[in-house]
Amino acid sequence: MTTPDQTAAQTSVLEIPTFDRSWLPQEITGWLATVEEDEDVSDADLARARKAVSEALGVE
Repeated sequence: MTTPDQTAAQTSVLEIPTFDRSWLPQEITGWLATVEEDEDVSDADLARARKAVSEALGVE
């Protein structure tokens, strides 16, 4: 049986920052490292996070 906490974790959507010019590259990659370590982040959200970081850093 799924608990309410598990259901919330499964349906939550990762909030991705805007990564404006105030973010240093180390801060952006540090944020991504934190997201990658979070077991509650879905594969889809992780993919979105990696894409946003790549775009923010200008990496294809």
